[in-house]
Amino acid sequence: MGAATEARYAARNTDTMTALRVDIKTPGSGRPGDIDALETLSDGRKLGSEIKNSAASVSQNDIGDIRAGYQELIANGVVDEYQIVFRQLNDDTLVDWMNNEEIPYTILNRR
Repeated sequence: MGAATEARYAARNTDTMTALRVDIKTPGSGRPGDIDALETLSDGRKLGSEIKNSAASVSQNDIGDIRAGYQELIANGVVDEYQIVFRQLNDDTLVDWMNNEEIPYTILNRR
């Protein structure tokens, strides 16, 4: 299911998509192990995305580790910004936590 969600995200963003599943030197947090989607935005900034099916496949600790890893990738110039993309997200507690922590996220299927 993960690869299908990645392909669906890429298909929605063909104008900016640079690569899928980009190999990287894994950050100190151990996450992410790769960049699921790398986009080059119209202003030249590089956006890295970690793509998840739903909240059932990730915990707050996982997201914290992913955020720490992306902050390291930003500091090292690998990407300029990041987001976590969910195929669907029905967990209000997780949404509230990400909003409070200012973690950028996108939901593909809003219900």
